[in-house]
Amino acid sequence: MENFDFYKNKYERELNRRNYLDGAINNPIIGVTVVTTLNSYIVSKSIFKANENSSIFIITILILTFILAFISVIFIFISSNNLFKGFKYQHFGLLKDYRKFELDLEKFNNELEDSNLQNSFKQRTVEKFIQFADDHTIINDKRALNLYRSRSFIILAILLTFINLSFVTIINFKMAEENNPIVVPAPITPSEPPRMPTDRIEKGENPTSPLQTK
Repeated sequence: MENFDFYKNKYERELNRRNYLDGAINNPIIGVTVVTTLNSYIVSKSIFKANENSSIFIITILILTFILAFISVIFIFISSNNLFKGFKYQHFGLLKDYRKFELDLEKFNNELEDSNLQNSFKQRTVEKFIQFADDHTIINDKRALNLYRSRSFIILAILLTFINLSFVTIINFKMAEENNPIVVPAPITPSEPPRMPTDRIEKGENPTSPLQTK
């Protein structure tokens, strides 16, 4: 059959795609871990000591971030294991069963007088390739879509986290300046030069009169 390799390659491609999707969930899982770690750091800071408007803004961003991360986790579960149902991929059975089918088919074909009614093993195998490849394609497409949704939500959560982190850093910096103001030292004034000793004035003398000569 001329198109045997085409159908076989399509089936193998979907098998490889399934393996790729199994490993692709690592990226959104890492994203969820980063979001959780950074937001735990934000909560550990004294953010609620800021003014009321700042606290409301920070808490709102935190709530939105955790909602997005939670939705991302749900899509991770759906993509990895169809939530709790699992995926029902169709596969070839035991080879001994196919070998028995091949021998029985040859025997059946030999008993037929009309060659047009005969079926080849390769033809029946191609039909299986088509059936299994289509089944894998439908499941893999759904998994890829849920994985895309998971990545999209976790990217939004990461962006909100960095916005919140920048805002909290600015607030903590301002609070640190208010609690520990920078003291500018006063300029050093030059000291006065030493003064001459006060002249002794005897009683009855006029200090403003010129000196008397002997």
